Amino acid sequence: MVVRAPRLVGEARRAMAEELASRYNDGASIRSLARESGRSYGLVQKLLQEVGVEFRPRGGADPASPETKAERDMVETPAASQEARQKDPVDLDEGDGPSSSPEPSDVDALKLAVEAAVVRAEKADRKARKAEKALRKLRRTGAGKSRRKKAKATLNKRRAKAEKAERKVRKARRQLDKAEHGADNPQF
Repeated sequence: MVVRAPRLVGEARRAMAEELASRYNDGASIRSLARESGRSYGLVQKLLQEVGVEFRPRGGADPASPETKAERDMVETPAASQEARQKDPVDLDEGDGPSSSPEPSDVDALKLAVEAAVVRAEKADRKARKAEKALRKLRRTGAGKSRRKKAKATLNKRRAKAEKAERKVRKARRQLDKAEHGADNPQF
């Protein structure tokens, strides 16, 4: 029989929530916090919500990884460049549009983001193909309706994820192409 940890209430609950929040903000994932504390994923998530933690997007929880850094840079680059133009009025006098070409570091970050998106898309596609194969096998062996239905639902979910990942790849490649062509063809 599984031994449960004692129920968290009052001061102990608040102390645990604050400890988890500080570790989450330092880069730990909810899953690793749950594993280390011996609590469920849902409870850890609930404790973090009680303290008022803003959750990161799922996946790539390690803030030091090159993929997440590239994604952050990809998202932050347009806003940061716009703020820089607003702070420096000299750039606005040179032309109507953004006159400076993107920095090579921005292009490198976008390349990393494209690579990461491609890896995720390939993984999602493999999972979708595996789900298709499993469903075909169930149909061939004459499995019950409930098992086939469950396999079909899994397949639909995996196909949707694969399509979403492919859209993200296309979007990242468009942004990279735009940045590279902007660097090659600066405006007047």
